[in-house]
Amino acid sequence: MQNIFLCNSKPKAFREANGELFPEAPLRCMFEDCQMPVRMKKHGFYKRYIITYKYSGYICIRRYICPCCGRTVSFLPSFLVPYFQYAFPYILAFLNGYFKRRQSLRKYVEWFKRKKDGFNRRHFRYYINRIFLNRSLIQYYLNLTDQDMIANEDAMASRLFAKSLLEKIHAVSPQYLSWNFFNVTGKSILAPVQMIS
Repeated sequence: MQNIFLCNSKPKAFREANGELFPEAPLRCMFEDCQMPVRMKKHGFYKRYIITYKYSGYICIRRYICPCCGRTVSFLPSFLVPYFQYAFPYILAFLNGYFKRRQSLRKYVEWFKRKKDGFNRRHFRYYINRIFLNRSLIQYYLNLTDQDMIANEDAMASRLFAKSLLEKIHAVSPQYLSWNFFNVTGKSILAPVQMIS
């Protein structure tokens, strides 16, 4: 299991295993089928690769273990998205820049690669599709947090939806929104959507 915590430290600060950067161990097990009221124990660190504007490399992630059920929880700083290499603010800046520049995706990617190598068209399509597929969950979150709901008429593939969402995220702060979204919905804003059959 992974959990996101609000963090103001830069990614470079996490290069070394430093327990002071992470929150205290949870007071009860975070797994729904356990939830024993026993403080979880520190269970070491693991390394994870991350790509940001100014730092690309490994960072250390703290793990906690439940003394009752034996399962572990990893605590991710709010600049991370579970299972993604690119940092959340980096992904959002790329997407936001594309919608503001009003040029073809091919030209925007070429411009971006000259500025900062990394993203390509497949990355963009992947991330924007995740936002479109998570639209219902995103609208649910926006309603719960008293922000303006994005109108349903803006069809699934609408640039207006993505542009409006990205503006809202930047108005709040990408890291705060990532952390708050996870706490409200239990999922990352870019989490894969489970299709119901």
